[in-house]
Amino acid sequence: MAVLRAGELRHRINIWGWVAVDNPYGGKKPQFVLKREKVLAGVYHKSGAKVFDDGGGTQVFTEFLVVFTIRMSNMKYLDTACKIEWENSYYRIADLALREDEQKIVIHAKREESKKIQ
Repeated sequence: MAVLRAGELRHRINIWGWVAVDNPYGGKKPQFVLKREKVLAGVYHKSGAKVFDDGGGTQVFTEFLVVFTIRMSNMKYLDTACKIEWENSYYRIADLALREDEQKIVIHAKREESKKIQ
């Protein structure tokens, strides 16, 4: 299981995904990209209980919600095919929700059994 440690999360979550880029020979070519995004408000259990905060403590989880700030230009690259990497474990994105101000995104993530990005 992955373990969240207070104070580490803001710098260590990676989002992986495929981006279609222009191919000079015609068509679109998939390109694997790594994104780092700043966590704005911590991580929450799917029930809504907060499982991460700056105050300390360690939590173990298999499913969580995370709130990101994100540049609008990157929004088009986020979908449920993306993966989240944290503490050497990988999570699939079960659902995405855009906050009202359209600069924050809530990701509902579930831990994958496989440690490899497919």
